[in-house]
Amino acid sequence: MPRFCLPFLLASVAFLAACDSSSPDEVTAYVLNQGTGATGTVTTWDPLRQQSGRLSTPSGIIRGGALSEQQLYLLSEQPTTPTTGLGLLTVIDLGTGSALRQIEVATPRGIAVAEDLAYVTDAEGGVTPVTLSTGARGNAVPVGDAPGGIAASGSRVFVVAESEGRGRLAALENGALTGSASFECASPRDVAADADGEVWVVCAGRRNAESGDVEQAGSVVLLDGESLEVMERFAFEGETLGAVAAGRSAAYDAETETLYVLQTAPGVGAADAVLRFGTERNVFEAELTLTNEDAAAIGVGGGLLYVARANALDPEGDAGPVTVYDRDGAEVARFTAGAAPIAVLFQSAE
Repeated sequence: MPRFCLPFLLASVAFLAACDSSSPDEVTAYVLNQGTGATGTVTTWDPLRQQSGRLSTPSGIIRGGALSEQQLYLLSEQPTTPTTGLGLLTVIDLGTGSALRQIEVATPRGIAVAEDLAYVTDAEGGVTPVTLSTGARGNAVPVGDAPGGIAASGSRVFVVAESEGRGRLAALENGALTGSASFECASPRDVAADADGEVWVVCAGRRNAESGDVEQAGSVVLLDGESLEVMERFAFEGETLGAVAAGRSAAYDAETETLYVLQTAPGVGAADAVLRFGTERNVFEAELTLTNEDAAAIGVGGGLLYVARANALDPEGDAGPVTVYDRDGAEVARFTAGAAPIAVLFQSAE
């Protein structure tokens, strides 16, 4: 059963009733849980009815996913060694819950869908285009070390990776590399494409492994989607950015033209935060302090912000709490997902 507090539920209903095109009956949230061992899961959440459920998925560790036209494109992996594993791209029909197709992919880490192509990043630093109508795989395109995020914008996709200690942004279209740029970025973690054709990259920064001191501050870098030139840099001195582990660190709301970025504070009891940017004017708007710690993934849908967390009390357990906030950081609901959540995706009703 989902866990929530009545005052938060009433506040949630009041807030959502005021929404126009983002009313809660128009979206369903899908929380991708990496899982422990080889048992990843997908949790569903209906914000109108305040009900959670579970989607049937193939066995294996869940590495990522994307939603497009009532279909879930899910990446899972059966580890064989610490660095390589048999990966599967499973296409799931959300109406029936059945798997339509499974395609083998190598060491998958992230995915974006652009028209009839799925672009799958791998642990070796490549991006493989997959034709969804046929299941045919193209040749992997090298983009850098350990791609840190991938995002679609129309027929194009953008991938951020690390190369020789700097960030590298690669643009692909029709299965081929169309451009790339190197820029200052300590530990690229995620990427988002906005409605104006611009690209936002989350650079986590670096801390000293022993002392915990910040050696390189985290930043959010804005680049032009055509020229791939840096337009703006938002630095956060003394802070590092990004989710814990491999979860999504950024979420973009096209309706309100708002970008949300996680700022996870190290240490037990340290409060995490969400940084809010207005992408229409390209400005930093606010820092929203969260009520919980260990933020593992972020998503935005139906006008609400979802923050999935690792279970600090039982990190090896099978439950990951998810807290739902309004755009100003006020908590409106809670529910429980699976172990080690890494992404929160949203599907609008037909």
